[in-house]
Amino acid sequence: MNNEEDEEPQTGINFHAQKPGGQEREVRKNEYCTYRLISFITILLINLIYTALLELIIAINRNPLIIMNFRLTLSTQESHTVIPINYQYPLSAAIYRILAKGDSAYADFLHEQGYGKGFKLFTFSQINVPFGIVGDRLQLKSNEASLIVAFHLPQAVENFVKGLFQSERIEIADRKSKARFTVKSIESLPNTLQSYKENEIVPVQLQVLSPVVAGLQNEKGYYDFLSPNDPRFKESLIYNWRNKIASCYGEEASQNALLMLELNAYKNPPRSRLITIKADTEQETKIRGWINFKLKATAEKRFVELLLNAGIGLYNSQGMGCLEGGGKE
Repeated sequence: MNNEEDEEPQTGINFHAQKPGGQEREVRKNEYCTYRLISFITILLINLIYTALLELIIAINRNPLIIMNFRLTLSTQESHTVIPINYQYPLSAAIYRILAKGDSAYADFLHEQGYGKGFKLFTFSQINVPFGIVGDRLQLKSNEASLIVAFHLPQAVENFVKGLFQSERIEIADRKSKARFTVKSIESLPNTLQSYKENEIVPVQLQVLSPVVAGLQNEKGYYDFLSPNDPRFKESLIYNWRNKIASCYGEEASQNALLMLELNAYKNPPRSRLITIKADTEQETKIRGWINFKLKATAEKRFVELLLNAGIGLYNSQGMGCLEGGGKE
């Protein structure tokens, strides 16, 4: 009897306790649904913003742009800093990572797709720093280094790009060594063609800041690289230039464009440089570029600016074909 009396109140307590529990589950269910809805709307808005940014960049690329060239000054606190001789690929990867922090969709677009026929439309110069060669490494003799980075982007995003790089860390590393740098400063370089009209034909002297790569694809799909002594070298550069114009300004503008290039040697003849991309990996690729010569380009101002923004020849996003303009001749 006592057991029955003891059990009856206990059953009643459990029965009455189920009501608030059910209400709590209902509240939690509503909160979860609200959270999912907010998350969905947030993700949708982010995707819409990224898509709009990409469409804006691509659309503006069909309109007049300024030359987006920046000088980065890098500093390191490390002593006896060593980087690979073939530093171009890890440096390119570091630039992609910085772009991804600002706009991952744009960085992914450049890395995976590119414009038109896959053009990335950015490039960078050789690193300017005193060094010594130790095996397959460069032993830097200064704690500061500089380089030029160029993008084919509208003036509206100039401060955005500068903000991305300011005080950022750049790591140049492979399987053998790792060097860490901080972006000490970023400086916008002047547009020497700014005073000329977009459709004005201008002859411009161009200084080569990194190896220029020209080549013809063979039947296996690989490039047979050309030297400046080969008449096809210039033809290949103009063909590549015309394709870049098509990706930015359309096929009609590309086909109708007047494009002229002249190669002018310094006192010493052009020198070749063999660069290895993704060294010591299964994807290793060797490319041959040329330095120690000048170019004279004649074309509409906007097409010359494209060369200065995106580079000339092949493998621009790997630091090849970076140029500096000396203004109208």
